[in-house]
Amino acid sequence: MNLTHTGILGFDVDFALPVLSLTEEDQSQLERFVAAGKKIRVRVNVQNTFTNGPVETANVVGEIRGREHPDEILVVGAHLDSWDLSEGATDNGMGTVCVLGAAEAILRSGQRPRRTIRFVLFNGEEEGLDGSYAYVKQHQAEMSNHLGDLVLDEGQGPVKEFELGGRDDLVPAFQTFAESLSNIRAVKVNDKASFDTDTARLSVPVCPAST
Repeated sequence: MNLTHTGILGFDVDFALPVLSLTEEDQSQLERFVAAGKKIRVRVNVQNTFTNGPVETANVVGEIRGREHPDEILVVGAHLDSWDLSEGATDNGMGTVCVLGAAEAILRSGQRPRRTIRFVLFNGEEEGLDGSYAYVKQHQAEMSNHLGDLVLDEGQGPVKEFELGGRDDLVPAFQTFAESLSNIRAVKVNDKASFDTDTARLSVPVCPAST
């Protein structure tokens, strides 16, 4: 028995042999029954169907316009869809809630940022970063004005590091920012690049927050 990941299996192939994905705990329980010598009978009711052609989804986009440089944009985002083997709280309900919370906190502060902060909940991340790809296509004319992006993904818990997507020239500036957070916790800064989340689709310096 295998704990499969349907994203790895692919979304555009019709398998002759049916494949059923189980959560880790369900699989472990069956394995414990087998180890205990119990007779197992499983009834499976799968109602998934194949559709003809693509399925339309949507990103959720909102912004707080900058007071001095409204055409310069920083994206704060997370993916709205969930990992197919989980209930979605960790991947990526956590990131979605943090993006909405950040937008609310800025609005409640009564302060307007100097530059525009655009809050984006990307859809279809698990299917191949489709939502962020669509965002880049739709906003291609203004991508040169994107200063960077902060994408919240990869789990729950405190932020431990900022990855600057290969931009080692930005490390000193972000290090100063990270040090300002030292009374909360230590946050590392490095120039690592991440290609397994929506930052990979944005043609700007990326800054995912790893947890």
